[in-house]
Amino acid sequence: MPPAVVKLNGIDSAVASVVVQSDHYLYQGSIIAEYAVNGQRSTVSLGNPKAPYRWAGGDVSDLVNSGDTWDWNPREDTWEQGIDLAAIYPR
Repeated sequence: MPPAVVKLNGIDSAVASVVVQSDHYLYQGSIIAEYAVNGQRSTVSLGNPKAPYRWAGGDVSDLVNSGDTWDWNPREDTWEQGIDLAAIYPR
């Protein structure tokens, strides 16, 4: 997925919602929001280069009902289909 930028300019107050339509792909990266409230600038981030945010794109019902699903294996540092999460994250 190529980098994207969304800007709200010239609005006194705003609520923004960003939807990424990405069917049947696996992603990792960062989602960064920069904002100002009463002149105070702040930044919030999901993910960074050392700990990227990871997600599977597509309709959740398709992903859940498609048999073996994809997930991130932190031991192998890779996406895997049909991963045994109980073996990686024992209770």
